[in-house]
Amino acid sequence: MLPNRIVKKCVAKDQSVQLVRIADALGDPPFGLLHRLSAFAFSIFAFWIIGLYSIASRNCSAMHRLLFHRQLDLFLQGSAH
Repeated sequence: MLPNRIVKKCVAKDQSVQLVRIADALGDPPFGLLHRLSAFAFSIFAFWIIGLYSIASRNCSAMHRLLFHRQLDLFLQGSAH
């Protein structure tokens, strides 16, 4: 027979209480406000990037370039007379 041995079981500590405390702290006013503001700023940035590379934005910029050149031509013609 095997001699009597003391068997120690390795049991992981339950960290759920600590995780809940951290989550609660992040939801408190300073961190919650920071999260909301950073999410809002990221949304604005993402929509700006999407708009920057969209087809509509390119058409709009081309239209502005054409209008600017037309106005510049009219200005130069007017100043030449």
